[in-house]
Amino acid sequence: KYIGTVTHDILQLLGDIGWPQFTELWQASHQQMVSRRLLAIGIEPENLTQANQKVAQAIDTVLQSSRAQWLFDNEHRDAHSELPLSAILDGETVNVILDRTFSDTEGVRWIIDFKTSEHLEADLAGFLDIQVERYQPQLARYAEIYSLIKPMPTKLALYFPLHDAWREWDFEQSEVPR
Repeated sequence: KYIGTVTHDILQLLGDIGWPQFTELWQASHQQMVSRRLLAIGIEPENLTQANQKVAQAIDTVLQSSRAQWLFDNEHRDAHSELPLSAILDGETVNVILDRTFSDTEGVRWIIDFKTSEHLEADLAGFLDIQVERYQPQLARYAEIYSLIKPMPTKLALYFPLHDAWREWDFEQSEVPR
C-alpha cells in the first residue's frame, strides 16, 4: 500500500514537471524524497529501507522505459496525472482519479492506470491478463465519466512500473458495469 501510494505520487510529479526536470531531481535526491514521503504517510521505520528500495526500483524502471517516456511525453495534448473527476451516474455521485490521461496525435484519449503489483513467478503474461480482467470494469467506468466531458475514441491501459509491463485495449461503451 505504501509503495503504491508513493510510486503514484512520484509519477504524478514526473507528469507535472516533465521528463528532463524530473530526471535531474530524481538523480539528485530520490532517496530523501522517497523516505520523507513514506514516513509522512505512516510507514513503520523498520519497513522503510525495503519500501524505499521498491519505490526506487519502480521509478528507475520507468526512467529506463521507452513506453514510460511516451506516457509522459510533453507533446501530448490535454495531459494530466492524478486527475480527479466526478459525475452522476445512475443517480449516484461517482468520484474517480485517473492516474494518467492524454490525447495522442491521432486524437485518441488514453486513460492509463498504474499498478504497483509485483509478480515474482514465471508466468508474467498470465498475471497481466488476470489484471486486465480484474481492472477492466474500473477503467471502463473512468472512460465513461471522461466521455461525458469530451466524447472521443478512447484506449484504456494498465502500466506496471516494477515490470515495465503494459496492457492496452479499446474502450467500448458496452464494457461499462451496470
